[in-house]
Amino acid sequence: MAVDAGHGGSNTGASGKQSGRLEKELTLDVANRLQSLLRRKGVRVVMTRSGDTLIGPTARILAMRQALPNLLVSIHFNSSANAAVRGVSTYYKHVGFRPLSQAILLELRKTGTAEFGNVGHFNFFFNTPTDYPNALVEGPFLSNVTDENLILDDRFRQRMAKAIRRGLKRFVKDSR
Repeated sequence: MAVDAGHGGSNTGASGKQSGRLEKELTLDVANRLQSLLRRKGVRVVMTRSGDTLIGPTARILAMRQALPNLLVSIHFNSSANAAVRGVSTYYKHVGFRPLSQAILLELRKTGTAEFGNVGHFNFFFNTPTDYPNALVEGPFLSNVTDENLILDDRFRQRMAKAIRRGLKRFVKDSR
């Protein structure tokens, strides 16, 4: 299993509308929480980054092709110019990976936030490889005050990590 904490280093991602908190910090926090939850269940976890480092798309893909995980989830937080937009979402590129993104979204909806949707044919570099099922998770919107307040709550980020783990478990169980 591979977990990608989106952004890192000089690639800060979005920032909170009120707090200014950087996406790269929050994605790493959720990724580390997810790693811990998975390891407690005996899952071997490969992290694309474990600190605030810049790792480009090519290096991330090459590292995953070498590690050959059975699944990959990339964690991000959303942002929009429209401050009213909110909710969690998942993304996939290949239709065969849609069940993974749907299983994760189903569990994310239980975290107490709105749903932004499940988007297919999404052209994100980590959604391109077909070596292993993969999905991109977009947590709530840092550009929405209500969502940002959720994101800044440690308990919410823990619920988000648990929801992703349950979604992964659901996908594996349904794939058998």
